[in-house]
Amino acid sequence: MDWRDSIRFHVIAWLKILLPLAALGLLATLFMFSRTIDPTAVEPITDLDLRQRAKDEQMTAPVFAGASDAGDLVRLTADAARPDPETPGRMVVDAPRAHMTMVSGGRIDLRANTGVFMLSESRGSLAGSAFLSSSAGYRVWTERLDMALREIRVESRTPIEGEGPPGRFTAGRMLITAEPDGTGVQLLFTDGVKLVYEPDR
Repeated sequence: MDWRDSIRFHVIAWLKILLPLAALGLLATLFMFSRTIDPTAVEPITDLDLRQRAKDEQMTAPVFAGASDAGDLVRLTADAARPDPETPGRMVVDAPRAHMTMVSGGRIDLRANTGVFMLSESRGSLAGSAFLSSSAGYRVWTERLDMALREIRVESRTPIEGEGPPGRFTAGRMLITAEPDGTGVQLLFTDGVKLVYEPDR
């Protein structure tokens, strides 16, 4: 055998040993430095979760707008809205806000924790710490406010507390409607109205 063939034979023999050992070393290094995943720390996704997520339809920051025949504008916004599966045309909303801008220049703003918009019936309901403020200086707190989407109409069938130019007041019910001649709005308080007159307000 030629001496070159002998060297080649020995080199190949050593490579057959060294290369598999190097490969094993690389694999061992990968396993040593890889992250360990705790299967108990991962929240399992069940079939029920997947079905519920597929069923839920949610809109983020929806905007609904309408206008009265007189030209008054009504705009509704919310953090999120999702359709009520049991009532078509009904939207359940989170943190709803409403803005009414009258042709006369007046403005009414409403907000609450939750609410529903019945788009097919052009009305909405704001509930949970409902609050109303107007450009005329009135501020009203109540549990629920019902409103129209195509006219200036806000009603509270729950007791209200408020303050305004005359002073502080309470009442069992409140109704706000647009004046027939379009010059502004009319506030009507009923069911045990109490007023603490404060002329300096």
